[in-house]
Amino acid sequence: FRSQCPFRAFARHRLHARGPEPAEPGLDAATRGKLVHALLRDIWQWLESSERLAALPAEELEAGVAERAARVIGEEARFELDGQPALAALERQRLTALALEWLQSEGQRQPFRIRALEHKQERSFAGLELHLRLDRVDETAGGEVVIVDYKTGSAGPRAWMGGRPHDPQLPLYLITQPRREEVAAVAFALVRAGDMGWAGRERSPQVLRSTGKAATFKNGWEAQVREWQEVLERLAEDYRAGAAAVDPLPNVCDTCDLHMLCRIHERTASLHDPGAEDETGEDDDG
Repeated sequence: FRSQCPFRAFARHRLHARGPEPAEPGLDAATRGKLVHALLRDIWQWLESSERLAALPAEELEAGVAERAARVIGEEARFELDGQPALAALERQRLTALALEWLQSEGQRQPFRIRALEHKQERSFAGLELHLRLDRVDETAGGEVVIVDYKTGSAGPRAWMGGRPHDPQLPLYLITQPRREEVAAVAFALVRAGDMGWAGRERSPQVLRSTGKAATFKNGWEAQVREWQEVLERLAEDYRAGAAAVDPLPNVCDTCDLHMLCRIHERTASLHDPGAEDETGEDDDG
């Protein structure tokens, strides 16, 4: 949040401010995303490796995924779907189909095994005590580590770049690893119906996928890691100093619920209309 908008980070994490939650029919996007994360966690606890995925008969795989989808819905959305068996059945079908489609993308990767799932870590970084949770950590056949972050919406490595990266989560996971020299790739796993895939960067070609164009950094892996270290340390220092300017990156306000607190819309309206009357309704000649 600090990189996206200093005020948003200050309000959410220091003031614990939250906007009103809109009422929506069915499950909202956040709950659906939580269900996908939980289902993929349970699936990989069961499968453990790409070798097991490849060896499992299609019927057994489908049955195992459907069983875990039903269990996840019962555990993670029991209140939202209570008394709505038809909606619960539709959600189970959706999750099962989504997960099976995603597992086809997993099958195109280099062989790997699961090292950790929803791994919680406590790290000290630039004077901050961080509580991190990595969606997934894989280990390739060659012993290289891949840090994976699930996304059910749009995402890509461009969000990691610049002096104020839009989504610095994966870079932060990397640079806070005590043995980060083992990390050979960081990647978004894009779990979206009809548009599955990987969006990441590798230390060397073909760490993530068996075929396809190399997804390496133009200036090299080590140079990019050093840049991330510098950028994230500066952002952390600004947060510690209490910087809280209303200064959002483009499109950040579209997903923020604190507009009534920062009054960004009133501010931008006055900037675009310099001839508007002041708040008292009196003009300058009064």
